[in-house]
Amino acid sequence: MTEDEVQKYINEVAFSGAEEFLEKYKDTAKDSGIIGHFGLGFYSAFMVADKVDIITKSFKDEPAVHWSCDGSPNYTIEPADKTDFGTEIVLHISDDELEFLEESRITELLNKYNKFMPVPIKFGMKTETLPKPDDAKEEDPAPTQEVDNIINNPNPAWTKQPADLEDQDYKKFLQRIVPDAI
Repeated sequence: MTEDEVQKYINEVAFSGAEEFLEKYKDTAKDSGIIGHFGLGFYSAFMVADKVDIITKSFKDEPAVHWSCDGSPNYTIEPADKTDFGTEIVLHISDDELEFLEESRITELLNKYNKFMPVPIKFGMKTETLPKPDDAKEEDPAPTQEVDNIINNPNPAWTKQPADLEDQDYKKFLQRIVPDAI
């Protein structure tokens, strides 16, 4: 985001330019579901964080920005050193909400609320076992590789035509919803 976009979309909660925003991003809006409508969802971060930082660089030829707020009506916005495009959001978790930093708790919440988000959600890495080469000895360990741990299915069965699905697709879908069913 540019500094102007941060001012508009973060600082002006429930901004009056919502229609302008929807018009500007209408091509992606229908696919994304416009998660966190108009900045309101963003402020829920303060339910667990004492402070939130946004470090962002737009694809436009404008300087990077660092926005910071402690949950009060006051905030700071200043230039940042970020050179890559994109946005980082840093939550400074409050002492009484540290459970939300536990891997098991994060996994539980990601699975509960993001199982079928339309974009892949990466949470760490995982090790996958690859097939042994044909010339491998039986006692040789199977090769492994580290891959992104994608915790959701961005293309669930209900988004596809029934003619394009096989029995295995239905079983995988059911297993994601009710893990003990199959």
